Amino acid sequence: MVYYVETNLIAILFGVILFIQGRRNSSRNETTQMILNVMLITLIISSICDIYAYALRGTSHIASLYFFNIVYFIMFVIGTYAWFIYTLVVFKGTSTVKSMIYRTCIPAVILVIAIVLNPLTNFFFTIDSDGIYHRATIGLAITWIVEWGYIFSAFIVNLSAVIKEKSRQKREMYIGYLLFVIPMTVAAVCQMFFYGVTTTTIGYMFSIFLVFLNNQAYREQNDSLTGLKNKNAFLISRDNLFELETAREISLFVIDADKFKFINDTYGHIKGDLALKDIAAVLQETVDEVPKSGLHAFRFGGDEFVIVGVKLTADEERNIINAIQTKIKAKNESNKEKGEQYVLQLSIGLKNQVCTYKDEFDALVKKADEAMYEAKKNKR
Repeated sequence: MVYYVETNLIAILFGVILFIQGRRNSSRNETTQMILNVMLITLIISSICDIYAYALRGTSHIASLYFFNIVYFIMFVIGTYAWFIYTLVVFKGTSTVKSMIYRTCIPAVILVIAIVLNPLTNFFFTIDSDGIYHRATIGLAITWIVEWGYIFSAFIVNLSAVIKEKSRQKREMYIGYLLFVIPMTVAAVCQMFFYGVTTTTIGYMFSIFLVFLNNQAYREQNDSLTGLKNKNAFLISRDNLFELETAREISLFVIDADKFKFINDTYGHIKGDLALKDIAAVLQETVDEVPKSGLHAFRFGGDEFVIVGVKLTADEERNIINAIQTKIKAKNESNKEKGEQYVLQLSIGLKNQVCTYKDEFDALVKKADEAMYEAKKNKR
């Protein structure tokens, strides 16, 4: 009894904490957070039901035992379906989900109805006259097929996105979502082979926790407007590069939007935000096209961006600058066709040197920044 209570109380505590933290860190209307909240609610309710079902085991409260076990079953059906929908929203978009939700929910709806009718059919489990729970093999197998069908489908959608995604930072986030299946799988195997041991809620808890950590890490190191890595990620990257004080040949590009204040003042801040997103998309696309893992783009603040590369040749540096300017011209042409009036122009400062310590890297940033302002001044 103590083991059941302690295990499920841990799951409840984690669920409540993550629910509160999620509401603090996200917009209440953010679709993914709303779905994650549903999953957390199902975790909390299923854990409460597991405690009560075990506490009433062996008693004459047959109806209550049926009720708590039925709710427990339903919560996991809803939870696994919610994870499937969460995955679709992340990788396919909300509009795609709206067109699929009615078809994909059919197995879950049918299963929930069948579980509700269990007191009449005993298809999924039975409660004998002594108040002891007995699972039904066929019903349990069908439940697992539906639930793991959703989890496996989500895994396939996720894996496909990882393989197809060209953006390195998005790929890192997507890989983090793949970890969801691991705690759930371990818990399910334990629950299957060690009858009477409660592991499912803990496995479910750890899976949701991994998703939360993945989202938290992404928010902390990525700019909410442009999706590029932010200044915090830039500093972490710097610290990691020089943690062992190893000499590295660094190429540093500082990029600034020309006349950005004019865009904001003339066309409004909404258009200004669109301009920043356009620049970020160009920089990220340029970085992703270079076959070197040590190249990263950051939004440094305001309308200033930074690209950091390791061991770039002079030709590669020139190609990066040319690619950025070429893509910016193409973006301006595309925007003009869409009726956008603002024009994007960039000033780029480039400096490179061998750095062994963080202060040398910081000095390089300052030099590249000065080179950028020099390039801007030469345009006037």
